[in-house]
Amino acid sequence: MYILYNILILIVLVIFIVPYYTYRLFTEKGFALRFKQSLGCVDEEDIAKVAGKDCVWIHGASVGEIVATSPLVKQIRKEMPERPVLVSAFTVGGYNMAKQIIPEADAIIYFPLDLPFVAESLVKRIHPGVFMPVETELWPNFLRAIRERHIPVMMVNGRISEKSVKNYKYLYGIWDDMLNTVTRFCMQSSIDADYIAHLGADRSKIFVTGNTKFDQTYAEVTPEDYREIYQEIDEWVNKVREACSYMSEIITAVKGQAVNMSRSETEAFAVSDAMKRVALLLRHELVGSGCKLEIKNSISQDVILQGDINSMVQVVNNLVTNAVDAEKGMGGGVISILLEKTGEEFLIKVKDTGAGVPEDVKKKLFKQMITSKGAMGNGLGIYISNSVIKAKFNGRMWMEDNPEGGAIFGIAIPLQYVSFAEFQKRGDAE
Repeated sequence: MYILYNILILIVLVIFIVPYYTYRLFTEKGFALRFKQSLGCVDEEDIAKVAGKDCVWIHGASVGEIVATSPLVKQIRKEMPERPVLVSAFTVGGYNMAKQIIPEADAIIYFPLDLPFVAESLVKRIHPGVFMPVETELWPNFLRAIRERHIPVMMVNGRISEKSVKNYKYLYGIWDDMLNTVTRFCMQSSIDADYIAHLGADRSKIFVTGNTKFDQTYAEVTPEDYREIYQEIDEWVNKVREACSYMSEIITAVKGQAVNMSRSETEAFAVSDAMKRVALLLRHELVGSGCKLEIKNSISQDVILQGDINSMVQVVNNLVTNAVDAEKGMGGGVISILLEKTGEEFLIKVKDTGAGVPEDVKKKLFKQMITSKGAMGNGLGIYISNSVIKAKFNGRMWMEDNPEGGAIFGIAIPLQYVSFAEFQKRGDAE
């Protein structure tokens, strides 16, 4: 069961946690410390007063649990002044709250992610005399490392919701191991005591001790504190707006591309018509960015492709938009769409004279969901564009440096899937 749990943890880590933490790392001041310590990379000086000194380790996930932790630390200090105390939190809010209301703690750190090698490493370094999770902060790999070292565990301010009772049953053997690791369950109420007993805890280890949050003494909140709190809330609201906008762009991109990929239209269309649509759709963006778009056809005939014209327009739109972003950093410039033919392929090239693409990004383009636009991009456009060209036009995409500076992104379609026709008398030729 632990193997399955760890596989699921790794999947969640790779798909959700790492991208989310990376995003916050670049957008949130001070998040680097949490990112680092969550991976078990805690500096020696941060735990020097507690590591290997038989400390009391109290863990509360977020602000609420940390508030409940404060009176416990004060009482431990009163009863056992010689015993060092370590407090850990999982969230930034909990960590900051601990720094503010628990000055008695000898050390305050971020709790590690529940990966076996991370939990094992940190528990081995600190080796507490006792571990006290607040409410229901029980993590399988962490408790396993604690159990292997015969460190007693006391759940304090324990709380179990009715929903948790149903969910914890799915952990099967892992949940039994965690319960057997806990030496004493100090629950908030008789209902919580009944719930934890129903889940398999030994009733002789269960005690009802009340809610320690009500034992907290709060400092006076000054007008300056109110202003600081308001400022922090305002900053978070703006961050949430940015994050929602970012996710909206991703969802829109995926949804739009998925609709097009599901179509089976194979009508013939002229490439000149597709390029006209691109120029029309991007006219406002080009003017606003100070860029000019030129379309050059070095082929004496119009090119006819079989497929969905909208898909081709979306792909070229994406390439031109990327070129516009590259030119913005240079104060605007000329973006060229070049239509060319080699002995084996028809080529559509989008050329800019911007800053170019970093070497490390070049190696991953079209292979991974990586962006050529830095913090401005999410990497979906190029990745899915390449999939569209492969699936709908039997072609490929590539990127090369522009000898004049900047980059050239190209679409190549084998000539066996291309036909040619004389230009209609409508000014199609460039």
